[in-house]
Amino acid sequence: MSLRRIGTDRVLFRDAAHRTLDRMTEKTQVLGRVVQYDEPVWEPLELAVGEDLASAFMWMFEVETTDHRRFQAYKHIDTRQYLNIDDRGGAFDYAGVKNGRDRYDVVPLAEAIECALASWERLGATPDELADARAVIARARERGSP
Repeated sequence: MSLRRIGTDRVLFRDAAHRTLDRMTEKTQVLGRVVQYDEPVWEPLELAVGEDLASAFMWMFEVETTDHRRFQAYKHIDTRQYLNIDDRGGAFDYAGVKNGRDRYDVVPLAEAIECALASWERLGATPDELADARAVIARARERGSP
């Protein structure tokens, strides 16, 4: 999942093109590695987006960070974008490799969900699916980051 936005004439969220992460501010980063990819863990996704929207994702693997946090990597079936979230609603954006470990930026959950779903409208999401996605993002914004 990348938090960069691609400009199009049709976007899931009309204001998405106007919001960007300030690349000049210092971000919190964590280092991590995949620790298992055999037993899916659905609870963090279901808590973050609800059971209906969770059905549009595939579980991919679990990551453990160097500070002993664990999060799950989910991939959206249509957009093919990742949504990495922990059991407290924290979100992580893959940022490359450093010293042989994967780096992840800690990001707001609402923005992570929005980025994972940004191209869903043009890929054929129904009006009901889009309404559900907007509601999930609004709730995540209201709750704020953990």
